[in-house]
Amino acid sequence: MEKNVIWATILSALFLFSWYHFFPPQPSIQKDLNRDISKSFLEKTLIPQSLPNAESALETPYSQIVIDSRGAAIKSWQLKEEKGKARNEVLNLVNHPQAGAPLPLEAWPLSTYPELSFKEVKKSAKESVWKAMLPQGVEIEKRYALESLNGEPSYFLNFSLEFKNLKNGPAQISGFELGWKNGLGTVTSEKKENERVTRLLAYPSPTKEVVKFKTGEERAQYQWYGVDNRYYLVAIFPKEGEFYSVKTEKSKLDPGSLSLVVNNFSLLPKENKIFRATLYGGPKGYTHLKNLNLSLENAVDFGYFGFLGKGALKALETLKRWFGNYGWAIIALTCFLQMVLLPLTLKSYQSTRAMKKLQPKIQDLQKKYKDDSTRLNQELLQLYKSAKTNPFGGCIPMVLQIPVFWAFFTMLRNAYELKGAPWIFWIKDLSQQDPIYALPIIMGGGMFLQQKLSGSVGDPSQAKVMAFMPLIFTFMFLRFPSGLVLYWLTNSTFSILAQYLYNKKQSTAA
Repeated sequence: MEKNVIWATILSALFLFSWYHFFPPQPSIQKDLNRDISKSFLEKTLIPQSLPNAESALETPYSQIVIDSRGAAIKSWQLKEEKGKARNEVLNLVNHPQAGAPLPLEAWPLSTYPELSFKEVKKSAKESVWKAMLPQGVEIEKRYALESLNGEPSYFLNFSLEFKNLKNGPAQISGFELGWKNGLGTVTSEKKENERVTRLLAYPSPTKEVVKFKTGEERAQYQWYGVDNRYYLVAIFPKEGEFYSVKTEKSKLDPGSLSLVVNNFSLLPKENKIFRATLYGGPKGYTHLKNLNLSLENAVDFGYFGFLGKGALKALETLKRWFGNYGWAIIALTCFLQMVLLPLTLKSYQSTRAMKKLQPKIQDLQKKYKDDSTRLNQELLQLYKSAKTNPFGGCIPMVLQIPVFWAFFTMLRNAYELKGAPWIFWIKDLSQQDPIYALPIIMGGGMFLQQKLSGSVGDPSQAKVMAFMPLIFTFMFLRFPSGLVLYWLTNSTFSILAQYLYNKKQSTAA
């Protein structure tokens, strides 16, 4: 099998992987456990936005959380980080509709009883407490408190919802939901594909991995539930046993909603009942989340070969400390991986060269036995045996490299660490596309040169297909993050150099 055929197979596989990775099929609908799935909150009868309101904010060096008196819900959760943001851009995790319409009160995070106007009864730098009264004489208290880690500010927020029956008789409380709705906000550069990459998660599943929810409801208990996109995560840690089930919805009308469900309950005279949870709202950097020791790092998607992706990220961070720049770290790590895989690459070159020498004999046999496929196969096998050549010898070494490539590819695609990281000159953010498309164009030229060095295939139809591959990949990589393109360009440059030196050595030996 010729080198170009091998590349055609690998690149076709890469294209299919990329297509299904970036354009996955729409999720199917799961059946609810004990009730029909409600319509999207965008279709419901909405609480008027004109209700009287007051606001209060809790602030840390990392975020500002604004609480509104209408339902005592979170109106905004702004992150103060500057990585990868345009100047003066506000990064709000509460995902407001892009059309400019106000987000329905029911869709605000931790919204319960949005028709009630709560009153703030206690306020400090780290805590905000709100109260309202239900018609049946039950007092509701919502408490928000910033949580510190080792005495330092953090991305965590403690929340509690308490019901107090102030009557001398029993009180019935209707069921409600607490959660995060309408997906998750992100920076402007990511908004175009934000809804597609938004996921509803929980950990751990029975396999000790992250479970990804579709639309539905289930009663399984998890350590945490979350809504995430490429670079950010909101995770909810509920108090065990206080919630009945988790309800999720993801559709064309709703980019992603996750709610913890509380069923109807009753309160005896003077009895109270409390529901508690802790929320994380912040970046989805693997190293940052792993240092929290809460298993949140499992939300980072490293693809099918995750263990390789995690190793690659760790190596990349080490190299970044050495070189002071993620761009040079990508180049160094790519060259190192190519050196490690060089024996397989040379084995592929050797097999391809051997097959090229056999091409005239193969073509003669194909002409001689064109009407007898069985005899042709027998003669071809005999030819390969006598030449001590495996027709798939050039393909197998390349296939063995696919897991390494794909792990590195996925890691670079989803690494928060690259967000806002510059390289040189016009590359100011390795997580964004090349603004002048220079890297993809150079990469395409490199692929074309690599084809020329590899030699042409015997089959003209294959040659025509391969001739278009550099052009196809150039257009495909135009909008890929520049860090990814830099990796592929470095990979191609190394391969071109290796192919050239191998060809030169073989020519000298001949």
